Amino acid sequence: GTGGSNTGGSGGSGGGAAYRPCPTDGSACKILPLGDSITWGIQYDGAYRVQLFTKALADGHKITFTGSVSNGPNMVSNQPFPRANEGHSGWRIDQITGLVPKPALDTVPHIVLLMIGTNEVYAAAGQATMPERLGGLLDKLTSAAPNALIVVAKITPLNSAGSNATIKTYNDAIPGLV
Repeated sequence: GTGGSNTGGSGGSGGGAAYRPCPTDGSACKILPLGDSITWGIQYDGAYRVQLFTKALADGHKITFTGSVSNGPNMVSNQPFPRANEGHSGWRIDQITGLVPKPALDTVPHIVLLMIGTNEVYAAAGQATMPERLGGLLDKLTSAAPNALIVVAKITPLNSAGSNATIKTYNDAIPGLV
């Protein structure tokens, strides 16, 4: 199987049990969407969380989102939409790091979906230390939620060659940090 960036599960080849971060007792899998405006849903109410929820429902999975802020539609696929998240428009890695463990992990999640770094690219300084700051955030997350699967997204390209060079450097560093 595939693993996450945590040390709480085992997986891989060799006959070991597959790592399954979500409960198998029928209770909802708690997912913490963590990041900036892409997580919040600045241009799309509920962001990627709407599609994830829709697909989870269609596949018969029970999920809920956690976090200290709320955004998104009230209903999705004729079901109440769990609007909680930890997306903060305009925030940088260091600001998100300050939310861990409190309030972001007041409810310890089974899965953390992390997408952060876009606002550093827009900033006038600090791009060179983005990977170091992401590493610090990952350390705090794994310490606060040692059994959670942490999924780290690369950031998407922008409309600027200079910005995209910074993004490539950052994205290339992510697998080594994870």
